[in-house]
Formats: sequence, structure tokens, C-alpha cells
Amino acid sequence: MLPRDADADRDIVQLIEARGYPVETHQVVTADGYVLTMNRIPGGRSSIGDTAAQECDGSRKPAVLAMHGLLGSAVNWVGNFADQSLGFVLADAGYDVWLGNLRGCTLSRGHLNLSADKDARFWDFSFQEMIEYDLPAMIDHVLEETGLSRIGYVGHSQGTLVMFGLLSSAPEYNDKVALFVALAPVTAPANVILYGKEQLLALSQKPELRKMLLKMGEFGEQGPLWQRLGDGLCRSEETVSFCYAISNASFGPSAMANLSRFHVYLHQIPAGTSWKNLLHFAQIVRTGKFCKYNYGAYKNKKRYGQALPPCYTLEKIRAPVAILWGHGDTMSTPWDIDQIRARLSSTVVDERVGSGPFAHLDFIYGFDARSVLHDRVVQLFRQYYDSC
Repeated sequence: MLPRDADADRDIVQLIEARGYPVETHQVVTADGYVLTMNRIPGGRSSIGDTAAQECDGSRKPAVLAMHGLLGSAVNWVGNFADQSLGFVLADAGYDVWLGNLRGCTLSRGHLNLSADKDARFWDFSFQEMIEYDLPAMIDHVLEETGLSRIGYVGHSQGTLVMFGLLSSAPEYNDKVALFVALAPVTAPANVILYGKEQLLALSQKPELRKMLLKMGEFGEQGPLWQRLGDGLCRSEETVSFCYAISNASFGPSAMANLSRFHVYLHQIPAGTSWKNLLHFAQIVRTGKFCKYNYGAYKNKKRYGQALPPCYTLEKIRAPVAILWGHGDTMSTPWDIDQIRARLSSTVVDERVGSGPFAHLDFIYGFDARSVLHDRVVQLFRQYYDSC
């Protein structure tokens, strides 16, 4: 039996403190009443070599907002050891690091009037509301707290999708983002290779089943089942390969998986979202178009003034974008990257990560991500985000 890592029992604040970093917890209220948690790492373990901080006046370091992917949370940026987690690497490089939590994940289940456990209306959202409400609220909070006029932004998977959506639909936010680093970007992943994809697409097209799923509200919540699986199968040397196989089937083959920490990861993911969000993803996978939620022609006309849902126009994005993608990523495939690449006019970097396979989860949990990815992200922020 592999030893049980103490990280499995730590929440995000305890994880950050255990690595020797300062941490703050902030609550942000969106315009539609959701209470989002943000975790801030205002400094590194040491000020030695803090070159990024020296660009500002000492009290105003350049700030970077990091946003998790689908079924993730802020813990994904600090879930490994200090030299293997991008959140810590950025903090040690001198950045004021803000970790966002989108509505519905484990760390953002609050609302001014609704209960995530009792009110189905809490779960009546998709990434469309994250684009319209969550991301603007978090960006504005960081700017207000720091006194800066611009931030750096790094997103993974869904964390890229929400920023693409915001920059294309709210032009003023292009002036608030110094650099958008898109890790394993997605907008309309029509060619995604995902276990259960065909079943989800079929469910999403059956009205009665769709209604049932929407009434269920929450999908993929973190809980005892995943934790018992992690502490049982994923700690046994005989069965940890089974956990590895499940991960490979779900997110693509990983050459950088740390098998000794799989039980820790299952205490962190899945972190939950809404069924409506999952169904919205099914819509854009099926159509290959990055559009708002499709309610059907009648409801679309009432909501949008047209029979089809409006689509997001990436061509309108002005903020600098760095695209970092992995060979062998089955969620952000070469075809999908080509679609993003063809529509963006503000791309400053378009690079493959590493020379070998680099799967979707390797961007956050790869044990060698520091050398092939994290140092490059720091380099990009220093190159393109050089003022306060």
C-alpha cells in the first residue's frame, strides 16, 4: 500500500500554508447574486530573485488571475508540490497570484438567496453565466484590491473558454488584460475524444431526459465516493494502474502522471458543476460552434431576439493571447486548436508544450510541468506584462 499523503486531508488554504506561502481568502458577489471564493497568494516563500515585483513600486506587484477547467477548482493550481504547481511557481517569480473559483465548484457554492443543497434554481447556469458574471466580477475585484489597471490571466480548458467568451463579448475587458495565457484552450471542441461523449450527446438531444438532468442540478460533486476510491484503489500498488487507466480514458494518455498522488487528486477532482453546464458543452461539441445556450427557437426568441443563440466572435478579441497546447491532448485537439488559431488576430505566441505527449491533465498535474510549461508561462508574463 502506498503511504497516504497528508495533502489528501488538506483544504486549499491548508495546502498553501503547508508549502510555506501566505494566503488570503476573498469573497466576491456577482451581479446575479452568486458568492464566489477567490484564494490569493500575495507573495512567494522568498523575495530573492523577485524580479517581477521590482517592476512595480513594491506594494503593487503585477497580478495574475488563474482559472480552472471543467470540474476543477482553484486547488488545481496548488495541488502538487511547490515546484510542480503553477500557482506557487508564479508566486515565487514575484507575482500576486489570484486563484478563481467559478460558480458551482466545491469552493464557490454560495448565493445571497439560494442554497446549493436545497434550491434547484442555484444550478440554473452554464459557462454563459460564468462569462457574463463570474469572470468580470473576479477581474474587477483583483483590480480594485491591487490598484492595478491590468492583470495577467492564465486559464486551463474551460478557464480559457470563459475568457475567450468575455473578451469577445465585453470589449472593455480587452484593456484590462495584459496577457491571456491559454493552456489547452477550448471553444467548440467538436473533435474531443472523451469517454461517454456519444452517450452525453444523445442525452442532450432527448427533451425529457434533458429536463430530468436539469432538475438534478449538480453534476460531478466532490464527495466520499471519490475519496474512498482514492484512498482505496488508488493507493494500492496492485490497483493504482486501474486509476491511471480511468484517467487516460477520460483525459488522454499521460506520460507525466505521478501515480503516488492519484489518491490526493481524487480529493480535488471532480469539483462539481451544473448539469446545464455539461449540456451546454454538449451543444458546442455537437455543433462545433462557440455559442450561447440553445433553449430552442421559441425561448431563444424571447431571450435573444432570434431563433438561434448568438455566437461568440473571437475575431473581436484585442488582448494579447498566448496559446500553449499539448500533443496527445484528447480534449483540446489539433483540429480545435486550428479553429481558435484561424479566428484570433491577437495571438502573440502559439506553441506546443514539450517534445513528447502532453495530455489535458498534464497542464495542471504533470510532474515535469515545471520544466516544459511553468517556466515558459513565467517568461511570457515577464515579456508581455511588464507594467502596473
